[in-house]
Amino acid sequence: MPDITCSATCYFKTCSFSWTKSGTEVSNSGVLSLGSVHKNEAGYYMCTAMNQGSLVNVSSGIIVVEIVYGPDNITLSTVIKTYTLNEGQTLNDITCSAKCFPECTYSWKRGNTVITNNYELSVGSVKKGDAGIYECAVRNPKTGHMLNSQTVELIVRYGPDTAILSPSTLYYSTTEGSIISTITCSATCYPSSCSFSWSKSGTEVSSSNVLSLGYAQTNDTGNYVCIAKNPGSLTNASSAIMVVEILYGPTNINLSPVNRSYTLNEGQTLHNITCSAKCVPECIFSWKRSNNVMNQP
Repeated sequence: MPDITCSATCYFKTCSFSWTKSGTEVSNSGVLSLGSVHKNEAGYYMCTAMNQGSLVNVSSGIIVVEIVYGPDNITLSTVIKTYTLNEGQTLNDITCSAKCFPECTYSWKRGNTVITNNYELSVGSVKKGDAGIYECAVRNPKTGHMLNSQTVELIVRYGPDTAILSPSTLYYSTTEGSIISTITCSATCYPSSCSFSWSKSGTEVSSSNVLSLGYAQTNDTGNYVCIAKNPGSLTNASSAIMVVEILYGPTNINLSPVNRSYTLNEGQTLHNITCSAKCVPECIFSWKRSNNVMNQP
């Protein structure tokens, strides 16, 4: 900054001079020499000339010195560099501050995209699309000089939204001993892969995404559900219910009572005899006498 010279005319004795900045003397000569200026030299300057004989003094007009600087000292309201939140959780507002003259302008970027022209980053309830690396850009509007803050990474845990079965068949009906094809369950989780389990009528039967029943057995009959879980957020999703029905029987044919022979007098009563067996679907029963069908449902 060039020197500023203060001059005045005094009679009998020469004038004495002083320079003050905001009321504080900074020079006792007629020359204000700031040289290479620093931001702390901004302020209001005034020269005072005094007649050393009469002690009469007079002051110049106020000179305003503005030092354009910055951005300096960029700081964020958080020291956390990485946030890991579940989808739907709230990210607290993060503010960015810096020192500039004239006042700084601010913007927040996610990647290369400006998302707000504000000193405050306000995301609120996070969605998976909010994930990314954020930084605050601070600009001096006078010089155009720009600096970026440290980055803040937001990781959003999400999923599973649904569990999908492949093949998509939801009803299997086959005979005992037949091969049931492998059924695969899939879902999307982030940042970790989903964990899977299969349950049959509420009891876990597999801890993987694959249900492999192989050769059908009667005890394979039941309602199956695949459950996908995000190991980070512990959020889970269930597939549609898959019904497996193993056709078998008749087996375990029993009569009640178990008598093999009855000898009765004419007119006596033969009590009912019940036949039972196991089948899927339910057995159909008939009674024969000497190869002639007597009755059936």
